[in-house]
Order: sequence, then structure tokens, then C-alpha cells
Amino acid sequence: MIIGMIFGLIIGLAFYGLGCYITCRLLQKFVPSTELKECLIPFWNMYLVLRVAVTNPVPYFWYIVLPSLVLGFLGGLLDLSALRSLGSLIGAILWARAMGLIAEKLGKNFWAFAVLTVIPVGNFVGLCILAFDDSKPLER
Repeated sequence: MIIGMIFGLIIGLAFYGLGCYITCRLLQKFVPSTELKECLIPFWNMYLVLRVAVTNPVPYFWYIVLPSLVLGFLGGLLDLSALRSLGSLIGAILWARAMGLIAEKLGKNFWAFAVLTVIPVGNFVGLCILAFDDSKPLER
């Protein structure tokens, strides 16, 4: 049992590290001085992505995080899974919009990447496409 837990922890950390590396590669297209260690910090990496996507990232960050936290807490307290689901749905829609805006800034289709973000495996594929292709931010 302990070996399984350790194995799960190692696999989870490996996937988290991979996600942080992909996020860092994406951010380096917009801010070349972005370092991997910045992207390893939970919630800060989300703020860095939002800083690239939207003009005012602080309120947008809270618009994503607070519904998930508040409705998740109330849903757990009142034993209403619908509230927890609603909080997650609000966060997912706002995050999909942010990823669509980043894709648009790289010359890609907003809706294609926004929809990909909502699909679990599609999220990973969409991030890899945005991070590893040769696209550059469009001049506006």
C-alpha cells in the first residue's frame, strides 16, 4: 500500500512538472524572461498565464478561483453536488476563455482552443500545440 502511494505521488509530481514546463514554454513566447521556477508555484503560474491573456488579471484570477472555492465549500457543507459542479463549471468556462484569448494572440482559432481547454485530454493537447509550435504573438 505504501509503495502504491509513493508511486502515485511520483507520477502526480511528474505530470505536474510536465504541465509547468509546458506552461513555461507557452509564457516564454510572450515574456522571454519567464523561468521554469516561476511556473512551478501553484496559483502563481495561473496568474502568469492570465497576465498574458487578459488586460486585468487580478480580478479575473479571483473570478476563476472564488466560485470554485465558495460553491465547493457550500456544496460540501450542504451536501449539494450541484453547487460544487456549478463552481467548477464557472471556473472552467473562464479558464477556457483565457486560453482562447492566448490562442488568438498567437494567430490561432479562439473557439477551437477554448473548446479544447474544457476537454481533459484536449487541454493537454491544446497547451502542447500552443507551447511547442513556431507561432509568435501577433503585433496589434
